[in-house]
Amino acid sequence: DTSPVAARYAVATGVMATESLRNGSTPQDVPPLAAELAAHFESAAF
Repeated sequence: DTSPVAARYAVATGVMATESLRNGSTPQDVPPLAAELAAHFESAAF
């Protein structure tokens, strides 16, 4: 089973890695998922 939240974090990690490489390999933080979206996906059955 694939978690939509995990998939979002995987994509966000790739985006931030690209940003890091484009900016001299500076560390980047992956922004957290909005609380209301996290709550939605925690309660939803997929």
